Amino acid sequence: MFGENVLSWEAAEYEFEKKSPDWFWALGIIALAGGLTAVLLGNYLFGVFIILAAVLLGFYAARRPQVVRYEIDAEGVRVGQEMYHYKNLKAFWLETAGPVKKLLLLSKSSLSPILALPLGSASYMAVKEMLSKNLPEQKLSEPFSHFIMEYLGF
Repeated sequence: MFGENVLSWEAAEYEFEKKSPDWFWALGIIALAGGLTAVLLGNYLFGVFIILAAVLLGFYAARRPQVVRYEIDAEGVRVGQEMYHYKNLKAFWLETAGPVKKLLLLSKSSLSPILALPLGSASYMAVKEMLSKNLPEQKLSEPFSHFIMEYLGF
């Protein structure tokens, strides 16, 4: 915390789960099977896309998460270099049920309507107090896509 009006903390952008060599073998076999099937069906571009997507997924799976700085102030919520102004947010919810405490923000954006931010070492009550000044508290749940990504280890 750097002052009365700013609450800040740092946390990894996601929980890292080391992938086994078998995971990468499975990814490669599935990608090759999908790519080969697409080529055999005459869809060469889709075959290349499948292989390229698998290679990028493999690189992303091996990457360690970066430590991101989070801040809540009078303007909004800052995640790294990106600022989410209160005027673009509808509500918030503090999720404490899982192994990782998270701040869920309901955005007015249709592309990513719910942002899930890890709370790290931030005080639950301090975050709630800061956000309650500008946003209503509303029960939210993480998007299904987040559960899929966590299940896959991302």
